[in-house]
Amino acid sequence: MCLADDDFYLPRGLRGAMQILVANENAVACMGQSVGLDVDESSRPYLFSYGESLRGYKVEGSTASERMRRGICDYRSAAFYAMYRRDTFEKIWKNIERSSCPEQIEYEQAMRAYMEGILLTSGEPYWVRSFECDPVASPLDGARSTDFTSWFGASTHDEEKNDFINRLTHTFCMNMSLSKDEGRALVLELCNRIVTGSHVGLSSPPSPTAGALIRLKMLMSRGPAAGLINHLRNSEVGVRLRTLFLHSSRKKLGGDNWDFPGNIAEASEVLTFVGQFISARGGDS
Repeated sequence: MCLADDDFYLPRGLRGAMQILVANENAVACMGQSVGLDVDESSRPYLFSYGESLRGYKVEGSTASERMRRGICDYRSAAFYAMYRRDTFEKIWKNIERSSCPEQIEYEQAMRAYMEGILLTSGEPYWVRSFECDPVASPLDGARSTDFTSWFGASTHDEEKNDFINRLTHTFCMNMSLSKDEGRALVLELCNRIVTGSHVGLSSPPSPTAGALIRLKMLMSRGPAAGLINHLRNSEVGVRLRTLFLHSSRKKLGGDNWDFPGNIAEASEVLTFVGQFISARGGDS
């Protein structure tokens, strides 16, 4: 399994994913449900609804190419955080190389996973995704600002991009009995689907009010007042207002509002741990 260093997995959800893999021999991976974790203005951790698009999600198909097309055409970040059978996990990752584009690694991992078999999801939450800290770029892992679309279209990444295309072409030809031209055509087809916007987000759709405000902001940011809007957005007041809006617009989870009663004790332990960690840092989140 893969897990970011500020996220958590819940034991009950992990056991549920294991049981699904045991019961479905054609599945090579199982993804549990997810919830979000953040810290409010008072340095208190809270959980919120996140990942509705994973409910009932699965990637099936009788052939590898069919599964890859389905998985990439309607893409969600499920394969990357799923639980795998050990031999499949090792087979996938031993052939993936480092990249200046983290998204490229995620998409390649998904393509290789769907080549190996089907992906299922469980009804239990097992991934607590943290939003407390912004991602930090590194020379080894690349920067989030370098997304797949910009990376794939930039000539500055041609060597890395050609290695990626050739590596997958060879893999497809060896494992799917394709000619070199057929393998390369499939790689480029999948990449073009990504570039044209096949990625479906995990977060819940915003409320009508929030959606209207987001659309208004986007409209104003493209008009004559774009400079002023950008200045206000990044000012101390603007950052505070955006943070307050973000926290208030989320569906908080807890108590009677917790959708998964079997995991409430484990989720509470996560919140307790995070609260103790923040307290040890002097409340600085």
